[in-house]
Amino acid sequence: MDEVEVLIKDAYACYRRNKNTANLTLILNFELGLRVGELAAIRLTDIDMDNGTIWICRQEDTAGIEEYVKGESKAGKR
Repeated sequence: MDEVEVLIKDAYACYRRNKNTANLTLILNFELGLRVGELAAIRLTDIDMDNGTIWICRQEDTAGIEEYVKGESKAGKR
């Protein structure tokens, strides 16, 4: 966990220095725990700020964006 905190702190510092939003994406994914292809395919409409949820329903791969819905688990739908 200490290493994650250092990585997040460094990513913020890098963003402040170079304004590269990839640094913010790294920080976001530490919270979300998504696969790279899922993170790359998120759309603003997938995010429900009022309920604090994100609907993961597509992923990017070498063929482009693929729509999919994973099954339900104890944690809910993905």
